[in-house]
Amino acid sequence: MPRTARRTLGFESMEGRILLSHGIGHHHVAMHHDRAAMTHFMLNGKLVGIPFGSIGQNGINVSSFTLTGRTKSMGKVAGSLSLTDTMISPGRRPDLSNATLTLDNRRGSVQIKMAASPGNRYVFIVTEGSGAYSSAYGSGIAAILYNSRMHEYQLGLRSSKY
Repeated sequence: MPRTARRTLGFESMEGRILLSHGIGHHHVAMHHDRAAMTHFMLNGKLVGIPFGSIGQNGINVSSFTLTGRTKSMGKVAGSLSLTDTMISPGRRPDLSNATLTLDNRRGSVQIKMAASPGNRYVFIVTEGSGAYSSAYGSGIAAILYNSRMHEYQLGLRSSKY
């Protein structure tokens, strides 16, 4: 005698799935979901620091220096600014062209990269994030000034709105 398999009705939840009806998917639903996971990052704030390095006739040779301050999306941060042009001439600002700034706090870190610029204003983009900031993206303008009264450099960050 052949055995017959018993069939039971089941229910499969469709929540979180993309329905592919007639071979056409709603790709904009998937794109919206991916974009929702990313966070536009507002880095408006000010960081301060003093470069330390070897002093020579042409100025101070510094490959990186630490900064501290506050930004809008991260709050209180500690940063490390890695310079491509390591020489800071006397009375001049460091050249931030192609420099990398890493900002850290207890929730994670964000890395931004500066574009080349002939002046003291640099376009930056967020290139990487970790921890709570792993999905961060954004861009903006960075400007560096020297505060002679405090003998420190001030790095101002202003994020673009989009």
